Amino acid sequence: MPEYSESDGETTIPNLFPNKLLDGCLTKVQEMVRETGKRVEEKSEKEARNCSESDESYPDYGYSQSPLSSHSWPSWMDQSYKSSPTLHLTCTDTFKDATKICREFLSTFLAGPVLDSLSESARQVANPVNPGHLFCFSVFCGDRLGRLIVHLHADLISSRNKSWASFLTSKAGTKLTLSCLSQCNGLNSLYIQHIATNDMLHVISNTCQRLTILDISYSSKVTDIGLVHLCGMLSGAARGIDKAPIGCKYLRELYFNPQNQPLSEQIMPQVIPAFCAIFPCSKLWT
Repeated sequence: MPEYSESDGETTIPNLFPNKLLDGCLTKVQEMVRETGKRVEEKSEKEARNCSESDESYPDYGYSQSPLSSHSWPSWMDQSYKSSPTLHLTCTDTFKDATKICREFLSTFLAGPVLDSLSESARQVANPVNPGHLFCFSVFCGDRLGRLIVHLHADLISSRNKSWASFLTSKAGTKLTLSCLSQCNGLNSLYIQHIATNDMLHVISNTCQRLTILDISYSSKVTDIGLVHLCGMLSGAARGIDKAPIGCKYLRELYFNPQNQPLSEQIMPQVIPAFCAIFPCSKLWT
């Protein structure tokens, strides 16, 4: 324990936890995860090349092209990711097994705020072509994560971030995002501007039950069905074949601009008042 010292009338108390030490620790963890991710993605790429397209599957949540979300993505999004003849590396057993092991390890030894910082630092350099980034994105999405920013409107300034958004809206990217969201049951705030879908809101409603802030601005694929998912099982609603999601009962702030929707997918006028009635203490920013 450093001793208290007094010299020339001045008191010196050493800083036991300097910011540089914390930054250094975070940087070291990022480097370790990224280097591990490079090796995992290399092995996963080899496995993907050996698998046929018919083997493509994801156990957590499937990507659906339903009539509820059939309209196209914004024109600025690159279409090169939208279809791929081969299995994507994130769908391989090697990738999924490795991310599960690493995610559980980090969740055991790192606090939630530390994971928040690691996740945000990884987002700052988000690029699907950078070796190890997809692994980092998956690993940092765990049950102790409190704040997750997947994509922001301001990110579209650079071509690198547009490439990341294009991947997230591809079939493989959507599967990966849905799977990552299904691991984040401790989230308090979530930002998925531009890329949110009804399927994502369904996963969020079943998983992120502690969520208080949700930002799905500029997401043209979200319809009134997605907003209903957030409400959970409605009182008096007819029970269909599919089980209704649990809902985000602690949601207090929702950022959404329905005027961004295509004319054929405009939010029904009665949905917004019904949503506000279910969440009377929440703020709906449109």
